[in-house]
Amino acid sequence: MRLILLFCCFITKVTPKSENIFSENASYLKVLNLNTWGLSWPWSKDREHRFIALRDEIVNGNYDIVLLQEVWLRKDYDVLRPALPYVTYYQTLNGNCFGTFLPLGCSGLTILSKHPMQDAKMYPFQFKGTFWNFDGEVFVGKGVAKARILWNGFTVDVFTTHLISYTNHPNQDNAKFRYMQALETVRHIRNSDADIKLFGGDLNTLPITDSREPYGILSTVLTDSLIDKFPRASFSPYYSTFGNKKNTYTRDFVPERIDYLMYANSPKIKMKTFDYHVPNFYTVSSHGYKISLSDHEPIVGVFAVERTANISLSDKKHYYKKNELQQKQKQYNLHVDSSEPHSNLVRRRHFLSKY
Repeated sequence: MRLILLFCCFITKVTPKSENIFSENASYLKVLNLNTWGLSWPWSKDREHRFIALRDEIVNGNYDIVLLQEVWLRKDYDVLRPALPYVTYYQTLNGNCFGTFLPLGCSGLTILSKHPMQDAKMYPFQFKGTFWNFDGEVFVGKGVAKARILWNGFTVDVFTTHLISYTNHPNQDNAKFRYMQALETVRHIRNSDADIKLFGGDLNTLPITDSREPYGILSTVLTDSLIDKFPRASFSPYYSTFGNKKNTYTRDFVPERIDYLMYANSPKIKMKTFDYHVPNFYTVSSHGYKISLSDHEPIVGVFAVERTANISLSDKKHYYKKNELQQKQKQYNLHVDSSEPHSNLVRRRHFLSKY
């Protein structure tokens, strides 16, 4: 009896499920998300060098879609704008923002795409915080940015946001405002009729699945691409997005995962996280020192996408089972610099640097 049970467990483990089968016609969507730390001096460091290096990474990284937060200043937006053929207009997502020195009225959100962008909108948050926390949140223009992108015959609605900051003080943590902002974000995502919905952003909160937490709220309508690929990695420091031990600005902080890349697909679409990693990107400062591109680390996700009508289990030779998909991933990984270990990210806990 024990042998039979072991055999059944073995079959269950190694037999690929239907969601791990894609045809040779599957498309692969590569997405980058990053909180850029775009505050002006003295609230950030080496900003000009970092944004130039980020532009070069976007140009050379073969990304289909790029989601950015904290692009507060117009001149930094202008540096990034030529990196891909399509980009949201600065004023569309930063309507009441001058974009010169302070981020007053700015959302800091930017979406770039290799593929045609049909529409872009900004949905300002109704709940912005309180003046009495003295964190500056009521003066910025945070909200949810949305862009519709046409990719390989699919409609892709892309959403990005940067939820309200937090502190270590229990009475000034902005928890209730993050909760309300998460509900607003989910409402806009639910209203989308796109084939694919992509979300990337800084939630300023840990991946707690409780329905009263922002991550738990978003998880009701979206799939976390990290968990989709590595189900047990949610709290692994290996995938932290702030306080990364390889980050030259925040390596002394406790590593936490507060930035996310998530997705949802319509029933006629089959979608799976093909690759997920948190790379360490570096450049050189004006003094010749090695520096990270932000105080956060980027997230890079690659998604396998295919119309369900293309999938026929009777024609096995045209399909990748799980092990074949992994072989294709190894080929993809040849284009990823594996010499640098993946990074971990951490939050800033001082006034104004956490917009």
